[in-house]
Amino acid sequence: MRYWDLTDEQRVVITGCGAVTPCGTGVGPVVDAALAGRSALTTVTLGDGRAIGGGPADAPSLGEVDRTTALAVAAADEALAAVPDEMRSELGVIVGTGKPAMRLVERVHRGLLDEGPGSIPAEFIQHALPNAPGDAIAQRFGCHGVRLAFVGACSTGLDCVAMAARFVRSGRCRAALAGSSEASLTPLVVAAFERMGVLAPDGSEPRHAIRPFARDRCGFLIGEGAGVLLVETLASAKARDADILAEVAGSAIVSDAHDPITLAPDGAGVAHAIGRALDAAGLAPNQIDHVNAHGTATRVNDLVETRGIRAALGEHAGNVKVCSTKPVTGHLLSASGSVELIIALGAMRAGVAPPTINLDEADPGLDLDYTPNAAVERPSRHALVLNYGFGAHVGAVILSRWMGR
Repeated sequence: MRYWDLTDEQRVVITGCGAVTPCGTGVGPVVDAALAGRSALTTVTLGDGRAIGGGPADAPSLGEVDRTTALAVAAADEALAAVPDEMRSELGVIVGTGKPAMRLVERVHRGLLDEGPGSIPAEFIQHALPNAPGDAIAQRFGCHGVRLAFVGACSTGLDCVAMAARFVRSGRCRAALAGSSEASLTPLVVAAFERMGVLAPDGSEPRHAIRPFARDRCGFLIGEGAGVLLVETLASAKARDADILAEVAGSAIVSDAHDPITLAPDGAGVAHAIGRALDAAGLAPNQIDHVNAHGTATRVNDLVETRGIRAALGEHAGNVKVCSTKPVTGHLLSASGSVELIIALGAMRAGVAPPTINLDEADPGLDLDYTPNAAVERPSRHALVLNYGFGAHVGAVILSRWMGR
């Protein structure tokens, strides 16, 4: 069944967004930066004094609460800007993170080693759980609906939005806040990714270090951030005369089941997720206008993702505008999916396809239109967002421009 054949009680729309990213606080700064191709990456000094390239995000101070949670609360506050107080109590909260409270964990562990068990804050466990961001949102805004935290590594954001849409569509809740956050510019996390060989070299100029789909691509830099979207039934949105930003037409959460780290070389896992999302939306491959790719600028990921998109979309793949916005924000890890959904939504409403910056010479083995270096006018009816995570998680969400029907 096509999404537009569903009843208003089954159709799921987005009526609010909030974001905190290296580009600034708010949806406007991150969408503007992505469309302009303006990188927010800079040199960051870690807690151990080492300087690296990355994308920090400013979070409001919430006492002992970790930055991952503080970012999520700030994003949720923006997403709720137009929601009446009486509706907040009904809201579900489906917000996840892949690596919760890493700054807090590292700081508390140092205290344990230096000062003993008495240095551990009594509320440490509460703040270090993966559900801490969602718990803090629910408590801050009085949300009494379903509360869940899905964890899918770098696919976490898409997973949470996809699952929230399913809960809303099934009638289990009228509306929900959905998204993800992560703040992992810490010595431990950076060192771990360096050991994996996926980070761009320290000597790279941060704004030019991430080069998705380029011949000389060499990895990513870590960014921090959060994205939260308000999803609700179309009936609910109409009843309160809400501003409808887009519709969640279809989604898929699948397992590549090839390897704990790398995807199947032929792109089969990616193609499977895209196919499932298209089936859920009742759309044909040739109806996709724009793809916001995972695009991590690693040697293997960009090749596999290209193969998967081409396998799923067939001959139409060459007509689609593909982009990666990670050179602008950094790789936000588990916050990637929710923030990149917001960017795709903003691009759709602006009628443009965002650029993949730093793409001066494409890899000859990569044969899609990656929208190099400058945004182009591209009215889009349907946009596909893709993310993949360690553990063989693959997520796909299709957004459709609201046509007022």
